[in-house]
Amino acid sequence: WERTCLLDMEATEELTPEDAGKFDVVVAGGILGNVHENEDGSYASDDRTAEVRQVGFAHRRHLGPLQMTTDTALLTSFRVLDQG
Repeated sequence: WERTCLLDMEATEELTPEDAGKFDVVVAGGILGNVHENEDGSYASDDRTAEVRQVGFAHRRHLGPLQMTTDTALLTSFRVLDQG
């Protein structure tokens, strides 16, 4: 698990090109949770990653503040890690 990264919107660190040498596997966390608008105009989503987070991944990263579709998140991860 030491070279595995969980994509997690709740992670404190963003995925960066410098992470490329640290991970062999990227796990897409909460697949396609629902996005809803809060009363203050901000957006939030279901935390479907919570179940996966319980596995105890040593490394978690996010891809920014917006939720992405699964294919977009995986392509973005590839571009960040493989193409910098």
